[in-house]
Amino acid sequence: SVQFRPHTPFMSVLGDVEATVDAFPSSSSSTSVGGLTYAWALSVVYNDDSVDLSKATLRVPASVLRTLGPVVLNVTVTDQGAAASASASTTVFIAPPPSIDLIAVTPMRGAAYDQTFDITALASGKYTPLQYRFAYYTNETGPPTSPAAVSALLSSFAARNRLRLTLPPGNLTIVAEVKDVIGGVQTAVLD
Repeated sequence: SVQFRPHTPFMSVLGDVEATVDAFPSSSSSTSVGGLTYAWALSVVYNDDSVDLSKATLRVPASVLRTLGPVVLNVTVTDQGAAASASASTTVFIAPPPSIDLIAVTPMRGAAYDQTFDITALASGKYTPLQYRFAYYTNETGPPTSPAAVSALLSSFAARNRLRLTLPPGNLTIVAEVKDVIGGVQTAVLD
């Protein structure tokens, strides 16, 4: 028999589709567990030769699938020693990341380390609750190559979508990130 291990049925388009099955040789077989063969099939067409379809765990970057919505995963496990096979299938749903509808700073100008600034981000997404993280970079450091490469992280991911704080001098670019419960992340900047 073949059984899927518990897995998350909802996955972000920014993550990996991952599923693992447990299978055991037939009681009349001389095949060991390591001798079973696996053949995975997906209900969507994808083009990535790096995806290994011959192991107990299937891992496919969701971005390779180029689809949103349901994806059916089928696996057939064959026991060569008993000339038998068993199949199982499950459906996962590929979801878009949340969207940032607004990022604002008020006031837009003020005295460094003296003026209190309000940084607000409004976002929407299907897989709530959403979490927000804020940062900035300066003209001297240039745009970050990744969300983690900012000049200063102003907050960790948290449920609050608004910060009140003082800021250092200079022309700052504010970065807002929003993350949903299935791992989808969206980033927006305000120059």
